[in-house]
Amino acid sequence: MHRLPTGSGGNPHGAALQGLTQVLPKEVPGLRAVCVDLDAAEAGDEPGRARLAAAVVAEPGDRAGDTVVLRRGVRYVRRLTELALQRPQHPVFRDGACTSSSAAPAASAGR
Repeated sequence: MHRLPTGSGGNPHGAALQGLTQVLPKEVPGLRAVCVDLDAAEAGDEPGRARLAAAVVAEPGDRAGDTVVLRRGVRYVRRLTELALQRPQHPVFRDGACTSSSAAPAASAGR
């Protein structure tokens, strides 16, 4: 797991574009897409813009509609990996606690 460099906070307005990028390849046969998240500060001069443009053009599209983050020349891609869990030091439940579930009973699930 890698944390993005300081100051590269997210842009909530880009979430719609990211969602669209992930859905379109699944809806349109043969379409390949990728969402590339760039840092605007890196495009401050002509060489910076040229580097970012070259990185975007070189990015392969895929059927998953991946999101790629480019920061300071490093490429980040979100991947799910197995997390090794440790046993809790204290019980997860405590005496006298109440729990609830909103799942429907199995007998009524087919109605």
